[in-house]
Amino acid sequence: MTNRWFTILGCAALVASLTAPSFGQTIPTSTLTGTVKDATGGVIPGAEVVVTDPATGRTFNTLTDDNGYFAVASVPASTYTVTVTVPGFKKAVIENVKVNVGVPASVSVTLEVGEISEQVIVTGGAEILNTTTASLIPR
Repeated sequence: MTNRWFTILGCAALVASLTAPSFGQTIPTSTLTGTVKDATGGVIPGAEVVVTDPATGRTFNTLTDDNGYFAVASVPASTYTVTVTVPGFKKAVIENVKVNVGVPASVSVTLEVGEISEQVIVTGGAEILNTTTASLIPR
């Protein structure tokens, strides 16, 4: 009977040791924030912001608040495309926005008056602002 008890305990310990690490795993993430303004510097509330990871196709959708500010939390580290649309303005597409683990990234978007069917594409990405030290992070 004692051998059977040790066998059951041994199996239970083996199962626990194999499954325990999977419960504690998390995906390393950060936050992507930004401000959307018009050419005169006025903020644009209610702009639709779509953050897309071209490598995976995963998207995050949000709207700017009354101050033209947006935030997307828990964004996995990757390089993203940020697309901003609002009626009466040209669509803005910012490519190569790099998000690093634990380092909040920020982009500023300036929209031009025009139709949504027109777009302004910014290539080369955006500088990543390290908000904890107020310095730019090299890409």
